Amino acid sequence: PRWRCGIPETMCGRDLDDVFAYPSVKMVRIRDARLGLFKLLLLVAIVLYVALYELAYQGLYLRASPVTGAVRFTLQQPTKDACDPQAP
Repeated sequence: PRWRCGIPETMCGRDLDDVFAYPSVKMVRIRDARLGLFKLLLLVAIVLYVALYELAYQGLYLRASPVTGAVRFTLQQPTKDACDPQAP
């Protein structure tokens, strides 16, 4: 087999570059004033909708809802070596 930097190029007939390949995100900067302004206005509209309409006007986060569930609380004296005092 051929070697590159101390690592074989293939193993079991497969190219190691393909075996250990991974995806990556490419970052792009879009230079368009119309799109930038549209993005900014859309973000402001979403924040205003959530802050003013959903939180301030409707106030659903203040609505009380019934609590469901059960609680179990058991006190037990300390034991040696984690033995169970309930066991015979």
